[in-house]
Amino acid sequence: MALGKIGQAAYLKAGFLGLPKSGKTYTAMLLNIAAQKVLGKGPIAMYDTEMGSPYLTAMVKELTGQDLLGTPARSFDQLMQFTEDCAKEGVANAIIDSVTHPWSELCQSYLSQQNEARKRKGWKLLDRLEFQHWNYLKPKWNLFTAWYLSSPMHVTICGRAGDIYEQEVNPETGRKELNVVGQRMQTEKNTGYEPSLLVQMEREYADSGKKSLQCVATVVGDRFAVLTGDEFHFTASKNHKKNLDAVLKAFGPHINAFKGVKNPQSIDVTTQTVTGVDEEGSDEWAREKRRRTILCEEITGVFGSNVPGMKAEDKKLRLDLMEHYFGTRSWKKIEGMNSLDLGSGLEQLRAHFSEATKGEGDQVSGPPDPLVDDEEAPF
Repeated sequence: MALGKIGQAAYLKAGFLGLPKSGKTYTAMLLNIAAQKVLGKGPIAMYDTEMGSPYLTAMVKELTGQDLLGTPARSFDQLMQFTEDCAKEGVANAIIDSVTHPWSELCQSYLSQQNEARKRKGWKLLDRLEFQHWNYLKPKWNLFTAWYLSSPMHVTICGRAGDIYEQEVNPETGRKELNVVGQRMQTEKNTGYEPSLLVQMEREYADSGKKSLQCVATVVGDRFAVLTGDEFHFTASKNHKKNLDAVLKAFGPHINAFKGVKNPQSIDVTTQTVTGVDEEGSDEWAREKRRRTILCEEITGVFGSNVPGMKAEDKKLRLDLMEHYFGTRSWKKIEGMNSLDLGSGLEQLRAHFSEATKGEGDQVSGPPDPLVDDEEAPF
């Protein structure tokens, strides 16, 4: 792959996180309507895990003149089907709300299916997923994040906010305490790193003579570096057009950065690294281990054929030969040697016995004055 000129980012990849009723879904939809008006006129589709889409259809129709497309579901498999359907339908803007649910469903389904298999075998059931299970779950989830980053459409993910905990020392008591130090999206932990625009939503009441509810949007990250750290206050209003104008004004600098892109940059998610795994599923480490095992068995076989006795002089001779051809009198060390050294020593050992047995009646001999070692070989 040759180096080339880096293209421009062409598609909005946004993320919203927040507590319940903080305005995630509504603001995310307004952001995508704003993006549609600035960047393209294709339909908007929503993967809806919380039945929020029926409350938005009238607003979408009013502001875009188009019907809101969607899939009401929660499973990871249905989410991946949604991504394929968006491509078939020519969707310009896709919203996943909430991305928390398909991740949770994927984990729970895997745990349930693991327990079904364990039950059939009579094994103890698991209360929770174990460390080795993430080796399956994370690559599976990465199918979604790869689509999210590389799909030629604007995509927004909404997720519930979860607390981030760290142990800190209380200066008064000197004891370690578990404290909340921030929030992140409740989904696979690396997903929150992917959005080009990440917004944290909160709600507050502003006292301006009377109580009025506001949604506060804090830009946690903006990869164009034009909005990072900015905070926007959206006052609740029944006027959707007014709310849309406020969202477009707030996030316009990020949306406008995608305008007129002629050489979009994309991520190659199809190329796989060659890891050395063979047709049997073994990698180089596994093949090396198998070669060492075979060579050690052959060494044992050579000794067994040529010095089969169990007398003290036979054992001593074997240890002398090990010292001479493998540099050690410890069988454990021989088992840990790499296959090249084992193969070389085995070849010389075979040559030694071949020379020793050329003349009838010749006896096999080894190097004189061997060192003493209490780790005897298993033959």
